Amino acid sequence: MCNWGTLERVREGRCDEARRTVEKFVSGERKDSRCLIVAAACLQSKESWAESIGLLEAAVELDPLNKDVHYLLGVGLVKQQRVGEAVAHFQLQIDATPEHDLAVAGLGLTLYQLNRHEEAIPYLRRVAELDVLGEEPALALADALIRESRDLADAEKWLDLAASRAPSDSRIHRVRSSLLMKQGDVEGALKEMNLSRGISK
Repeated sequence: MCNWGTLERVREGRCDEARRTVEKFVSGERKDSRCLIVAAACLQSKESWAESIGLLEAAVELDPLNKDVHYLLGVGLVKQQRVGEAVAHFQLQIDATPEHDLAVAGLGLTLYQLNRHEEAIPYLRRVAELDVLGEEPALALADALIRESRDLADAEKWLDLAASRAPSDSRIHRVRSSLLMKQGDVEGALKEMNLSRGISK
C-alpha cells in the first residue's frame, strides 16, 4: 500500500523504486488513489504527461479531495496544451487546500496564459514573492498589471524582482519595454525591445 515512505521516494527522485511498490495498486479492483498519484507523479517527472493524466483522472474518481491530485492533473493538462481544462482543476485544488501555493501559482499562470489578466492578478500576487517559484509569477504579475493599466510603480516592483531572479531572461526586457511605453518613455522602450531581441544598440 502507498504511504508517506513511498511518496518520499518520489520526492527524492527514486521513482523506479516507488513505481514497483505501487504497481499492483494502479489497476484492477485494488486501485488506490494514493498509489495512482505516486505513479502519475513519477510519469510527470519523466515528462510523460499524457500517460499521467489517465492515472490522475482515475485518482480523482476515487478521492476528489486528495491534497495533490487536482494540482498534478492541472499541470498535466497544461503540458498537453489543454489549458482551459486545467483552470478548473487548479481551482478545485485551491478550494480543497487554500494554502497550496503551487496550485495558486498554477491557476494564476494559467489564467495569464489565457489572457485573463484581471482574474490572474490576485493569484499571482499571492505567490510572486516566493523564492521557490522563481521569476515566473512575478514576471507574469508585472505584465498583467501593465496590460490592465494598473499601478505601474507596483508593476515595476514585481518586474525588478523577476529580473533579480532571472537577469538573462529576454522576457524581462520585453515587459520592461511595455512598462516604459506606458510611462511615455518611447526611447527607453525601444532600447529594451532591442535588448529582448538580442540587439545591443
